[in-house]
Amino acid sequence: VNASPDYQAGDGPDVVLTFNANAGDPVSVSIHGSRMAVVEDHSVYIYDTIPTTSPTQGINYRAGNLPDCTAGRMNGPRAAYISPLGHVIVADTNNNRVLIWNLPAAPDLLRDAATVVGQPDKVTCTAGSASDQSLSEPTSIWSDGTKLIVVDQGNNRVLIWNRFPVGD
Repeated sequence: VNASPDYQAGDGPDVVLTFNANAGDPVSVSIHGSRMAVVEDHSVYIYDTIPTTSPTQGINYRAGNLPDCTAGRMNGPRAAYISPLGHVIVADTNNNRVLIWNLPAAPDLLRDAATVVGQPDKVTCTAGSASDQSLSEPTSIWSDGTKLIVVDQGNNRVLIWNRFPVGD
């Protein structure tokens, strides 16, 4: 990921984050307080501050990298959200699940997710029919740190947890 200042004079953007075309394409971005999460093909990049001018402002946290069904990798995630309590929540769309990490105190690679929602464990990634234990192509998430809301696109529904999930 490279940041380019002064992309275009006048009304153009002030900063452009360019992704390696061979590595993946950005699919979504979200802002949470001062942090920014960018989702690309198989990864999530988290910046502690929104980049303003140059490539010297780098990624502080990263999850995933290669498509896989493990506790720390994703396949086609479509959304990421950072809760007010510091949870990194990712809609791991092609793996039919939502992964949740606790954001570490210092910048680091996010390794194995703490919690998985929509699958019985962190290494199962099959699409499920509409039940309280399964997801099929989740595409969007939101949380206030207490509640979790997930768009389960493959099952044509929106799910709301009134208590934040803490176990698989």
